[in-house]
Amino acid sequence: MGHLVGSGIIPGTGAARDAKQLKKENRSFDKDIGEALADLDANGSSPSDDPIPDSNSVLFKRRVRNRDANKGKRDGYRIIYGVFPEGIALVAIFSKSERTDVPRPDLHRLLATMSSLLGRISENPACTDDALAEHKSD
Repeated sequence: MGHLVGSGIIPGTGAARDAKQLKKENRSFDKDIGEALADLDANGSSPSDDPIPDSNSVLFKRRVRNRDANKGKRDGYRIIYGVFPEGIALVAIFSKSERTDVPRPDLHRLLATMSSLLGRISENPACTDDALAEHKSD
């Protein structure tokens, strides 16, 4: 098992932008996602998390309840995270009511980008800010 890299939501990533927007729209977002990230950090992947096909068991999808929607996990949030040698990192986050899934090509691109970013940071932790700034401008 790995632990979350940083807070789990790496600044400058699509997941960070999506989280910021979802937070504006949902009062309970921080609590809902915070509990899910704390569980992910403490326990790693859960057997109830779905492996993403064609990701070599690196990417997983976790369903998270949206208290504001009052519909349980079915219409809640989806967290797509990767289990990397450096730890567990959020790759994408979205509301099921807004979109049903992330297209496979986008997932493969996100996986490659996140792997590269985490690899750079693990090789040289001093470059974290530079690596994130470059990633943010992509």
